[in-house]
Amino acid sequence: MNGAITELHSLVKDIRADPKKHLERESEHLLMAKDDGLGGGAVLLAFVAGAVAGAAVALLFAPATGEETREFIGQRAREGREKVVDAARQFRSATEPDA
Repeated sequence: MNGAITELHSLVKDIRADPKKHLERESEHLLMAKDDGLGGGAVLLAFVAGAVAGAAVALLFAPATGEETREFIGQRAREGREKVVDAARQFRSATEPDA
């Protein structure tokens, strides 16, 4: 109980010394402690939806013809697939136990 009184006394002293600084710290604490109830799945879904919407807008406003756009998308997809395969190989080789 005595420790709590000492802590409270110290807090009051800090508030009197610089009330603005104390209010800033408290508001930062409240902002960090706020829980909107959004889970990781909702955030990931919002990110994916934004990426899809951005890609759709980019395709609609692309100055290339349909055939050029399809070729470009196919090329990028192949490059992406190659990168994923390479990353998987690197991961496997890094995680394999040394024989």
